[in-house]
Amino acid sequence: MFMSSVFLFIQNIFLSFQPKDIFDILVVAFLIYAFLALLKQTHSYFILAGLLILLGLYFISKNYNLVLTRQLLQSLITFFIVILVVVFRTEIRYLLEWLATFGRNLFKRQKRFSETDIINIIVQTADYLVNKKIGGLIVFSGSQPIERLLSGGHNLNGQASVPLLTSIFDPTSPGHDGAVIIEGSKVKKFAVHLPLAKKFEKFGRFGTRHRAALGLTEQSDALCIVISEERGIVSVAYGGKLKAISEPAELKVILKGFLKEKFPTEEKPWHAFITNNFLQKLFSLFIALILWFIFIFQAGVINRDFQVPVEFRFLPKDYVIDQMVPKEISVTLTGNNQDFRSFDESGLKFLVNLETVEEGWNKMGISEKQISYPPYFLVINISPNTIRFHIKKISP
Repeated sequence: MFMSSVFLFIQNIFLSFQPKDIFDILVVAFLIYAFLALLKQTHSYFILAGLLILLGLYFISKNYNLVLTRQLLQSLITFFIVILVVVFRTEIRYLLEWLATFGRNLFKRQKRFSETDIINIIVQTADYLVNKKIGGLIVFSGSQPIERLLSGGHNLNGQASVPLLTSIFDPTSPGHDGAVIIEGSKVKKFAVHLPLAKKFEKFGRFGTRHRAALGLTEQSDALCIVISEERGIVSVAYGGKLKAISEPAELKVILKGFLKEKFPTEEKPWHAFITNNFLQKLFSLFIALILWFIFIFQAGVINRDFQVPVEFRFLPKDYVIDQMVPKEISVTLTGNNQDFRSFDESGLKFLVNLETVEEGWNKMGISEKQISYPPYFLVINISPNTIRFHIKKISP
């Protein structure tokens, strides 16, 4: 009995699925994934948790009639959008940039370059700088633009090589204190200044290079390699986190994973988009399905009847309509219960064009095209099928 009930329940879910529902769920899953990526990149979990607690307290106070709490939180919710923009202004900008570059990176074929060559060049350069106790800062730009975060520097656009990079970071070079920007297999710029991390107390034993690397990775998906001239240690900054590297092989693995994720070399880049961060995307899809079940499936599809007023347009000058039968028409709409709750029925109108009618009694058929209604509803019945009205000329 229980299994048959479960089977019928699942069958009802599948029967209620429509092609638009699949697209709807995928769009919501994509937005959830983008939001999760935003939280991961900006480390805003605690701020979000605080806002969710406030919303939870508001709904509890509303359901259990906690008047003082409800009044206090209601005033905050009035300014919730403003608070959200102020608190998450950096994160919102990051999200908009991520969305803007998503389509380009999904369907754009990346320029071919040898990942192995550029990885070996970076590893050899880092090893040389460590042995010579020379400081260095190498930036691999990701899928997001970082130009707005950079200042100073000189354009180079030269082929990356060990001699080129070691000469740039040579202490006698004017640009040795800045960062080198790598795009593909090219050194795009050198002697570049990066934004400094705002919260750097726990990394007090490190210098300005490490703080700059963290500052850039807090605000973008770039990867930074830092070579400390004092300690002779290689560190990697990514996603606002700093990690010390003990062996060249470990640096190779990190660079290989980063380049594979950000610059897939498959013939179909969308394949890499699906497979990268697969569990996070699967979780986003699962949440989207739950939301669809709660707000769409459980809400159900219902029918509602409306009395729609008739509105005449383009009535010739000096003419009036003195009689009309009927004065309203009955329209039955079908749609989701949730949509009907927020629907303003005053926008429903039956529009009649009078450009081609004549004086006297006129009869006109009623069609769905003459009724103004939201596109997420369907018209399933109109009654009556025709209307009659009398046009009379006004005496001068």
